[in-house]
Amino acid sequence: MSEPWTLGEVFVLRHAGFPFDWLESLGMSQAVLDDVARLLEAEDALVDAVRAEKGASGAQALLDALSQGREPRIDARLGPSCQHAWARYQARRESVQAGYAAERKTLRRQLRERAAEPAIQEAVFLSSPAMFDNVWVRYLRGGERPDTSDARRVERQVYTYLQRFCAKNETTSFFGPISYGERTTDEGYDVRTVPSGNTRRRTFFSFWAVTELARAVGRERTLRPHLQLRLNPLFTVTPGRAFCEPLKLDVALSPEAERLLSVLREQPTPAEAARVLGLPVVDVERQALPLVKTALLLWGLPFRPNDFSTFESVRDAVAALPDLEARTRWLERFETLARLKADFESGDLAQRRELLPRLEAAFTEVTGKPARRGDGQVYADRLILYEEASSPFRLRFGATFTAELEAALTGALELSAAYGEKVQQGFREQVRDALGPDAGPMDLLDYAVRLRPDGVTGSRFSPVPPVMLEAEEGRARTLPVDFLGTSTPGGRYALPDVCLAAKPDGSGFEVMLARVHHHLLLWSWLSAFQPERERYASVASRWLEQDAAARGSWGWPSAGATRASTSIRDGGWCTRCRTCWMWTRGP
Repeated sequence: MSEPWTLGEVFVLRHAGFPFDWLESLGMSQAVLDDVARLLEAEDALVDAVRAEKGASGAQALLDALSQGREPRIDARLGPSCQHAWARYQARRESVQAGYAAERKTLRRQLRERAAEPAIQEAVFLSSPAMFDNVWVRYLRGGERPDTSDARRVERQVYTYLQRFCAKNETTSFFGPISYGERTTDEGYDVRTVPSGNTRRRTFFSFWAVTELARAVGRERTLRPHLQLRLNPLFTVTPGRAFCEPLKLDVALSPEAERLLSVLREQPTPAEAARVLGLPVVDVERQALPLVKTALLLWGLPFRPNDFSTFESVRDAVAALPDLEARTRWLERFETLARLKADFESGDLAQRRELLPRLEAAFTEVTGKPARRGDGQVYADRLILYEEASSPFRLRFGATFTAELEAALTGALELSAAYGEKVQQGFREQVRDALGPDAGPMDLLDYAVRLRPDGVTGSRFSPVPPVMLEAEEGRARTLPVDFLGTSTPGGRYALPDVCLAAKPDGSGFEVMLARVHHHLLLWSWLSAFQPERERYASVASRWLEQDAAARGSWGWPSAGATRASTSIRDGGWCTRCRTCWMWTRGP
């Protein structure tokens, strides 16, 4: 029997940035679809008539033409039934062609009008400036064009972007906003939308761009003596030798190198170490350089890598350096970049189109690196900037709906828990086989190297063994809850992506479990607009503190075991909304 699953107090809400109705409005009318259905019936009748008169081989040429989309031909000597079916088919085909051509002309105009929406244009620009400049602007300026293959190719690209903006629940700027929701004890409603009270954007420098800025600062000759030299924690230092056994790295240490390492523990910069050693700074740098090349020492500007203020932390690290000309110059550069970023954050599309090239030029000038990766394609980390935005609304679930949701998902989560346990057991067996039954405690890096797989099962999004099912008729397949057995009794957690879509008759919501993650809902980039940090993290913290299973969570499986990443940017199914929250199982 299934143990109860409980919905966490708060959850993350993700939804598309534009109405799905916009996509539906670009589809063919029911009249054209009905006409196509009648054409298909006429095709079948024609094939049956020819087959009845000339046999299967005689009808093959007709079938080939129809399957390849070519206009068929029939022998004029065929009998009356075939000629009647042929005339009926031709009439239906002409009707479909005329209706389709007329509607396509209208839909092409509507597509262009939709693509000209200011918000859509800005969304395309933020997704891929190259696409906007090279395709979108030209498409809008071109007006109505002949229906050529080139025109259709561009229109397919435009429609694909609209499809993404209207149907994909991602997290990017205002066309993939972040929001939140909560369960309540109120019995008066099922699902309610309420104003979020926080509709704003936050623009950040991408982590890779900040890293390049820090590296560029590190190349400044006058600043290098004041940058920290840190011992690589992967190495073990012994008299005369430093080694990293898992990576098979071994560095011989001269007496001078050993003395330098001992001083760097308290005086981590070359300038500070030089004063203690009584040497010129250049000699300390000369001693350190071979150790840097072997990765024993790490030399550079310290900054916070996993934080919304990573850029500011690099700027603060520069500000903490001695008052040198290079420091002043770099602070001015950071100030320029920060000002341009702030202007970009508050600017409209025209201003952003003018500001982005200036930002990119400034970045390239000071780093010597291109400002776009992967040809500046769709995803945010290919530009030097990315943006998050808050949704104008949040969700509240009433008590009755919460209970119904818990009941609806319990079976699926139990199935996932059983699968997760099987996967975890398989991983334990792999570890045992790789390390041997007598393996004891070991260094984490050694463990990682020895367990590095030669191949990966599944995909990079879900590197676990697939569950094979026999094909059945129809699009749906019903599985019993115990299809994969039952999981060991006890506490579990799950972080499912749940999609809700209102039923057409208004009687409630369709519920779909799209994916189950097995990381905890902790404070992260998903909390960029969450005002209640403690409440947000309370479900995970309570489970970790109170549930006996959590105290051995490295050995117990989660409900999902579908992937170990801390990101949930990929995937998704829903035309309305997608939620992600922490669930716990227990008595």
